Amino acid sequence: MKTIAKILIALSALTISFTAHAKGGENSVSALAITYKVIVHMPAATPSVLRGVFVVITDETGRLVAPAQLLISGKTEYKFAESGPVKGIRVAKLSNGLRPHADSWISNEDMKAGLFQNGASYLFNLYISLPVPDKANID
Repeated sequence: MKTIAKILIALSALTISFTAHAKGGENSVSALAITYKVIVHMPAATPSVLRGVFVVITDETGRLVAPAQLLISGKTEYKFAESGPVKGIRVAKLSNGLRPHADSWISNEDMKAGLFQNGASYLFNLYISLPVPDKANID
């Protein structure tokens, strides 16, 4: 009876481990792909102008290299993955998706160039800086 219990426990542990890996657990992606971690530094009170804005990673031509992620108030860390290795440029930025380069006033763009290796992680920082209204347009 003890032997059967030990076998069942071992099978349960194996099943849980396999399921976490198959669902794309955090550690399963890092060994198989390039990972990009984007930290978004937001003001304490995120204004409504940031609704519908996405965090994106693109190549030098502006093509998405991983699916865009919706910017969420209070969430500062966004992770992306891409198969590689890849040589080129990667740019982290915020985008409203409507017009290219129309939202560069929302934050900086963080760019890295070189050879991006599988299993490696690359850090990008975005700093949100909202525009100061022009006094001539306030009236």
